[in-house]
Amino acid sequence: MLEALIALAALGGSTVIAAATTDAWEAARHKFARLLGRGDQKKEQLAEEKLEETRQQLEGVSGEELEKAQADLGRVWQLRLADLLEEDPGAEAELRALVEEIQAQLPAAVDRAVAAGRDVNISASQGSVAAGVIHGSVASSVEETVEAEGLGKYYDDSWGGRTSEQAEREAAERLAQAERRTEQALARARRETEERAKAEERQGAAVVQPSAPSQLAVYDELVRSAFADLVKPGRLLFNPPDRMQLGQTERVEVRLTRTLELDTELLEHLRGPGEPHMEEIPTAPLMAVILKGEAFQITAYSDEEQTVTQDGITTWEFDIRALKRGSQHLVMCVSLRIPVPGQSLEHKSIPVREAIIDVQIGAPALVAHFVYDNWQWFIGTAIAIAAVLVAVLFH
Repeated sequence: MLEALIALAALGGSTVIAAATTDAWEAARHKFARLLGRGDQKKEQLAEEKLEETRQQLEGVSGEELEKAQADLGRVWQLRLADLLEEDPGAEAELRALVEEIQAQLPAAVDRAVAAGRDVNISASQGSVAAGVIHGSVASSVEETVEAEGLGKYYDDSWGGRTSEQAEREAAERLAQAERRTEQALARARRETEERAKAEERQGAAVVQPSAPSQLAVYDELVRSAFADLVKPGRLLFNPPDRMQLGQTERVEVRLTRTLELDTELLEHLRGPGEPHMEEIPTAPLMAVILKGEAFQITAYSDEEQTVTQDGITTWEFDIRALKRGSQHLVMCVSLRIPVPGQSLEHKSIPVREAIIDVQIGAPALVAHFVYDNWQWFIGTAIAIAAVLVAVLFH
């Protein structure tokens, strides 16, 4: 499954490169940008700009230099699409359909080989876009791949509106998640090995120590068994404000439930003026919610970790006070708390949602805020001025 998704990303990258210098480019550019934007207009616009940069980079070269640029840029777009599939597995079907559509529009003379820097075998029947197998090692993160393959000329960390700090943090989170998955699956494998060994000893059979599972086997085992019993689809609702005044305090609520049947109840008696946002999210019996932002004073009225039940609603409540003017950001992080196999008191954190919320802080409240904080000074000054006027008039 993992190799098939990587192959699909590689085919998508090669399709971008193949279309860049053909009449199919305008349609391809708009549709790939829409796919990468996932409904976010800023991300879609940025994707269009990056796609247009790709076309311009290919137009300015020829010969061996062109072949090298095609290979490097194809690899870059493979990485971008692999990121998309990792963040949103539901985009797989859309990407397959788009690749098939754009491939059908390409002239027969256009080379549609995958510029991926490794051997890729992809087959299809009856005109459908097929998954394939990629031979070669797969880097643990986009950043490592960019560095290893020298793609820095074409790839930058500002993609998707991320700062370099955000990109580094996301890469570290992906690596930490992979380490947690491996640790949990290996612990399970060891426990199963011990159980089999004891059973065989009781039967008088020789115990054969199995070889360590491969990384892909570890991941598959983790998905099939560890999370199957714990993680279920549920609903997330949160209501952050999009506009505030300096010094103003607003209530924000985050609600979670482990069912898709309580949408109406989630919206009832919601505190705070912000527009409610509701979405499906993976849930576990124990979850954590954090709200943070440098431009806000945030007071939490709930524990960071709370239990989430199948037939109930769990609420996290926050008061946020605007401290800086201008366009500011709130960050909401939602994590699963998964028990470590063999260590019932220890839980590992697995992030499942990070929302960066834009909040526009206006200045009109500045005067009112100053008056509120200094009302004694204004009253004293007014009395003093009145006394002076009375003394002058009746002297």
